[in-house]
Amino acid sequence: MPTNALRILLIADDPLARVGLAALLADADDLEVVGQSAADEHLHQAPELFRPDAVLWDLGWDAAPNFELLSAFAENGPPLLALLDDDELVSAAWAAGARGLLRRQADVGQIQAALTAVSQGLAVIEPEFTAGLNLHPLDGEPLLEELTAREMDVLQLLAEGS
Repeated sequence: MPTNALRILLIADDPLARVGLAALLADADDLEVVGQSAADEHLHQAPELFRPDAVLWDLGWDAAPNFELLSAFAENGPPLLALLDDDELVSAAWAAGARGLLRRQADVGQIQAALTAVSQGLAVIEPEFTAGLNLHPLDGEPLLEELTAREMDVLQLLAEGS
């Protein structure tokens, strides 16, 4: 494992999901799973115990009960990538503090790229999820300058995952 590997904490209520994600990420370059936890009353201790750079949280089949925990965790914890199964919960996960939103069916490359991005302060959103979000990061302020045609091309390629 490279010494500069991104340290990841896995959170999931389902122990099989945690083990499966750990196995999936085991061969990923530049990632190291440093801990695993259920979404329970001991979760607040995990950041101090494992010192992760980012968190991968599988919200499971019934994500709604975890949003309060997610919100409290995201407020003081490392950047968080949430795996969702339901399009209708995207806004709630975003509002709770997740800065990355992917489907539970995402492949290891998508998860690795998203974890790297959120650890660097970027937001990552599955393209199909954007319709469910009402994002206004500039709060009505005009852009400082328009993007060039080449910048738009690069942005489009990034959005497509190319």
